[in-house]
Amino acid sequence: MNTLITMIFAAALTTGISAAEPSLRFADSFKDGNLKGNTIWKSPKKSWSVENNCLRPSGKIAFESVSTSDFKPLEDGTFKLSFKVKFTSGEKSGNNRFTIKLRDSRSQYACYSATIAQGTSNNCKLAIEQNHKIKEIATMSPKKAFFFEPGKMVNVEFSRNTDGHLILRVDGVIRMEATDSTLKRFDTLQFTDRCYNEKMIQLFSDIKLFNN
Repeated sequence: MNTLITMIFAAALTTGISAAEPSLRFADSFKDGNLKGNTIWKSPKKSWSVENNCLRPSGKIAFESVSTSDFKPLEDGTFKLSFKVKFTSGEKSGNNRFTIKLRDSRSQYACYSATIAQGTSNNCKLAIEQNHKIKEIATMSPKKAFFFEPGKMVNVEFSRNTDGHLILRVDGVIRMEATDSTLKRFDTLQFTDRCYNEKMIQLFSDIKLFNN
């Protein structure tokens, strides 16, 4: 009998651990072909579209952004964002870049952000934006620069755990990391392309957001 009780108790503990694992807040593969199907995405000038199961900017607006708040807010300071990105240009330039942000509408859209450029560490950084001020909390080492083969999808992951540890992984490798405990709530996800010219754009797909 004691053995049976021990086994039941152990099973209960295991169940509790599983419940604490990351939970999916939303996923969008854009197979519906639009910005209002599975998840509602918005762009200030309605310049983004869906092309071949990817989010695509027009490339005609500098710092062109698209965002969604179509998920239950993250309240404990943690997140894990995974997606695939495709660069259209192989030019190694700090202008050939994109930025991802986890924002909080209740705090004037304060956020943690990660910026990644093509084949260079120039302009690659992790930052916190608060009260309309940007503070860099990590920059990419030149040794961590990554060349995105044009036209090829690459896996990217941006995460933050309960200790406030922010990590940016590209192609499974940590490229930047930092620790900050300032922000706790996130209810908006934003992608921004630099769009230096119409040839320097990035497309995004298979987006998944979890608590972490």
